[in-house]
Amino acid sequence: MKPILRMVTILALAGSAWANPIIVSGQNGVRTISGGGQDIVIEGHHLEVVITGDSGRVTISGHHNQVVLEHPASIDASGHHNQIVYKSGNPAVTQDGKYNEIIHGQATNVAIPVTTQGAAGDTVQISGAGAVRTEEGNGRSFAIAGANNKVTIRGQANVVDVSGSGNVVTVEQANVINASGMGNQVFFSKGSPQMNRSGLNNEITHR
Repeated sequence: MKPILRMVTILALAGSAWANPIIVSGQNGVRTISGGGQDIVIEGHHLEVVITGDSGRVTISGHHNQVVLEHPASIDASGHHNQIVYKSGNPAVTQDGKYNEIIHGQATNVAIPVTTQGAAGDTVQISGAGAVRTEEGNGRSFAIAGANNKVTIRGQANVVDVSGSGNVVTVEQANVINASGMGNQVFFSKGSPQMNRSGLNNEITHR
């Protein structure tokens, strides 16, 4: 094979490989992936996905996923009931699905109302961006997502589950603390909770 023809063939094969998107599938898992400038398709369900670095077009076609993107070129939310946080950039956004929430992780002073169920054993849902909340534990569980929320939980909580990006949570005492997503901080002051960390740069600290 002539050198020029061989070089063209190598470049064509490399371009073809690069054109193939990263596929994220499955259910009920936690994934941390380096974007590498590539397109990404999240077709799984009930996943927590962190994409670090630059990524190309990110398509979320599954449902009930929590996705944190560091620097995407574009976002296509074609599934439903997904929560998507992007940290930086100005991505083009397409929303063909239903009940998807797309949040800029650097947004401030943008609060989304909290859905709270008051009885012990219920779960308090906190999402959106820039919310500042103080809640009584009362033996309840808390699911905190979105971006840059500051949440204080007084007294005894059951399970505190923190995902999304840049959230700061202070809890007096909890049975279980889970931290996923990217760049979240959780502080507790009493007890010895079961602690589970995944994602990127998440901290659980006793103070």
